[in-house]
Amino acid sequence: MAATAEQMSQVLSAMTELNQKVTEQTQQLQTLRQQNQELHDRLEAKDVEIAEITAGIQTLGQTGGGGQARGGPGGGEPRDSIVQKWAPDVFTGERNAWSDWSLKFKSYTGALRQGDVGRWLKHVDTNRNDSARIEVLGEGVRGSSALLHSALIATCQGVALTIVRRAGDQEGLEAFRLLLTNYEPHSKQTTVMKGVGLLGFDFSKGRLLDCLEDFDMRVNEYEKATGEQLSDNMRIGIVIKGMEKGSLKEHMLLHSERCDTYAAFRSEVETLARAQAAAMLAAQPMDIGAMTAGAKCSYCGKAGHDRANCWALKAKEKGKGKGKGKGRNGKKKEREGEREGRK
Repeated sequence: MAATAEQMSQVLSAMTELNQKVTEQTQQLQTLRQQNQELHDRLEAKDVEIAEITAGIQTLGQTGGGGQARGGPGGGEPRDSIVQKWAPDVFTGERNAWSDWSLKFKSYTGALRQGDVGRWLKHVDTNRNDSARIEVLGEGVRGSSALLHSALIATCQGVALTIVRRAGDQEGLEAFRLLLTNYEPHSKQTTVMKGVGLLGFDFSKGRLLDCLEDFDMRVNEYEKATGEQLSDNMRIGIVIKGMEKGSLKEHMLLHSERCDTYAAFRSEVETLARAQAAAMLAAQPMDIGAMTAGAKCSYCGKAGHDRANCWALKAKEKGKGKGKGKGRNGKKKEREGEREGRK
């Protein structure tokens, strides 16, 4: 009997402990349910906030940004929306359009939510090999990610839209990361191809000053991607090599030693290019060599002209042409022409 009583006591003690555990787990479950409800309420609040922002953008687009009807005061012609003017163009997935579109898109969305979207875009750009899903970055990014997703859906079409859809609903940051890895991948091959593109940059297509701006932008992108600095001499050499044949290219090639830095070289190119463009508008030929005081010919050593316009060189070449097959008389005329040109 004593043994049975002891066993009963142990059973009752175990049941009491079990009841206590059940009570604790029930309390924990209630706490989790409460937290889940709070999270649900927060998500609903975010959805309302996004809906309000979207409605505000649509209203701004309908009123032309001034609170008036699109017809404007007096029922005139509809005014273009400020948002429509500012928003980037539609991106269809063409690779040659990615650079300009992505720059406009980041500028357009970067200021949203007091700059929070822009900060997360920079984070994604820096860590593009890591997932940018909400479950990875945390619930704190949900609002920015959802807003970014809406902007991508509105501005992407074709292949680009397919990539955005692949990321999932509200996953704007992950969608932008997928676009980055597809259109702007970081690899040894792409880095080499960027370098090859710089070496073969053509400055003869379009205005020279516009080409210089484009070249400098691509150099910055290359240096950012590789962590390497392109030397001033390399930049100067690339520009001269890619320039259109003419007096400006010859002048910069002959006088490149005076430009100690790329900035000085670029400044002189800009000055001469603008002066040359002004001379063309005035329908007057421009003497590039005359603009530089103290410039000397690399052939005869005299100031006031370059090798291409050297009288002595032209006289020599002319003498050579006349002297062919004429024996001593031809050589005599050649020497006389060279002496006349040096006077």
